[in-house]
Amino acid sequence: MIIGTQALAGATTAGDGGHAVLCSHGPETLLDLYEATEIYGRQPPLLTEERDVESYIRESRDRVSNIMGANHPSLVIFDQADYLRIEMELIEGPIEPTGDVGIFAPIPRDCAITQIAKRWTGILDSFLVVDKHYWIGASSKERAMFLIHEGAHSWFDSHSNMSLNGSSLRQFTGLLFTAEITASANAAIKSLLENGQPLLESQLSTSALSR
Repeated sequence: MIIGTQALAGATTAGDGGHAVLCSHGPETLLDLYEATEIYGRQPPLLTEERDVESYIRESRDRVSNIMGANHPSLVIFDQADYLRIEMELIEGPIEPTGDVGIFAPIPRDCAITQIAKRWTGILDSFLVVDKHYWIGASSKERAMFLIHEGAHSWFDSHSNMSLNGSSLRQFTGLLFTAEITASANAAIKSLLENGQPLLESQLSTSALSR
């Protein structure tokens, strides 16, 4: 669904936003993916074919279920991501910054952090608005990554220091989509979900996660 800014009248921001990096030489990229590839040096596994968003969410849920257990409460992240996939609304930007991006690595001078989504609380319910331009340009895999990021906000808000949860959350989604299934990668995902504390850069490199 596509709505205009006038439809947001009477709603207030809940503070949960989505952020991307926009550089002069490339497309707008989800901050989680940018950090995973440009800062930590990992690359998403090569795809034999592009699948739909729902399939990527389900695949990520299965991975976390194998790591944490089939009944672990963190799996609600993926229920929320699937809900947002159906209920989110596209909006003509720009979207006002939320200020909840937290700590992130320095980016090149020709790049900027952009606001691509915001959670709003309305009279009857809360909802997510997403920048239409970003959504149209994102692949199905990046869209799934974004939705899991948004679905994970509540979990990380309650399991980490509020000033650090943005970093922890982005590391979690980055690992799900750019780290091969290894014992060290699974341990990193488990640590983030259980402790909510960001990992060191040295723990997130391709070589560290290959064991």
